[in-house]
Formats: sequence, structure tokens, C-alpha cells
Amino acid sequence: MTGKIDIESPNTLARIAAVLFLIVVAMGITVEVFFLGGILVPGDATVTVNHLIASETLFRTTVFGYLIRHVLLALLALVTYKLFKPVDKNVAGLMVVFALLSTAINMLNELNYFAALQLAVGADTFTAIGAGQVQDLVMFFLKMHDYGAAIPTIFSLWIALLGYLAFKSRFVPRILGGWMMIGGIAWTALAIPLVSPSFDPTYFGLFAFAGEVVFYLWLLIRGVKTT
Repeated sequence: MTGKIDIESPNTLARIAAVLFLIVVAMGITVEVFFLGGILVPGDATVTVNHLIASETLFRTTVFGYLIRHVLLALLALVTYKLFKPVDKNVAGLMVVFALLSTAINMLNELNYFAALQLAVGADTFTAIGAGQVQDLVMFFLKMHDYGAAIPTIFSLWIALLGYLAFKSRFVPRILGGWMMIGGIAWTALAIPLVSPSFDPTYFGLFAFAGEVVFYLWLLIRGVKTT
């Protein structure tokens, strides 16, 4: 007779967090590469609008998938809060506040995608403006989505706070906690294009993402050290 899984144990919480993270990453890559990559064509309004019209159901499903992904990110923050609350309850609480603010902004930002889609598929109903203007508005809302996605990166400090808690707890090697702290700050660089559009934050994002991957893989494979 097998025993029950203790979902309150640190190692169980660590592995739940890791699985949530990996699901979020898999969903993000799938959506960006296999779905949106074939629909949205940067700089080509005509082709993009035609793709939106031809792939309306797929696009709606894709945006819905994004919403689910944001919910899973919120759950990830709550699970890590439960895991690291004994280390410092106040810091863990602030971490969750930042994470949930980021999630809320991201979910509201998906309205820009729905606005672009509504303009594309309902172009015939916008009789007051021409087809060319409809296409321009579609691209405008898609661009606004890009800007909207940059805003919540300011609250990526929740990842730095998670790194601090991990570093202080010694649940994982301190180097991983330190990497997460620096990575959380690096994520905020993705907001710099809001004030300096020519700035390319790609390398900051890659550094931060790599740190998260290593951190959560450690939680999945090795778990946490509690003694």
C-alpha cells in the first residue's frame, strides 16, 4: 500500500513549481514559434490582416492559451511563496504582490490582440474608414501589445526576490539564488525600450531565462535541501 504524497513538503512544492515553470516555458515557445510566428508578419500589414482573417479560430485559441499561461505563472508565484515563506514571510509576500501585478497587466494586455483581431475580421463593418486604415489600426494594436508586454517586466523584480529567498534559505546552491537575483534585475531591462526604442535587451533576457531554467531544473531533479 503506497503512502500519500505530502503536498506540504518542501520537495513536493519545489517539484510542483518546477513543473509549472516548464509548462509555462513550453506553452510560450509553442505559441510564439508554431502559432503566432505563422500569423503575424512584422512590417507587412496586408499579409498579417489576411492571416488573421484566415486563422481567426487559431488566433483566438492562441490568445486564450496566453491567458492560461499567465494564470499558471500566478500559480507558480503562489507555490514558491509557500515554499520560501519560512525563510522571510515579508519578502515572500512582496514577491507574490509583484508577480500578481505582472500577471494582471499581462492579462489586460491581451485585449490588444483581441482588438487587432476584431478590426481584421470585422473590417467590412467599419464603413467610416478605408481598408488601408483598418490595416494600419491592426498593426497599431499589435505594436501596442509589444509595448504592453514590456510594462510588466518592471515587476520581474519578483524573480530577484525569489533569488534572494533561495540564496538566504540555502535550499539550493547559493550560486543559483545569486543568478536568480541578478536575472530578476536583468529582466527589468526589457522595459528599457519603452523609453529608448533602439535599445536591444535580448542578451539580458537570455541571461535571465537561462538562470531560471537552471534553477527550476535543479528543483525538479535534486529538490531542496532542508537540513
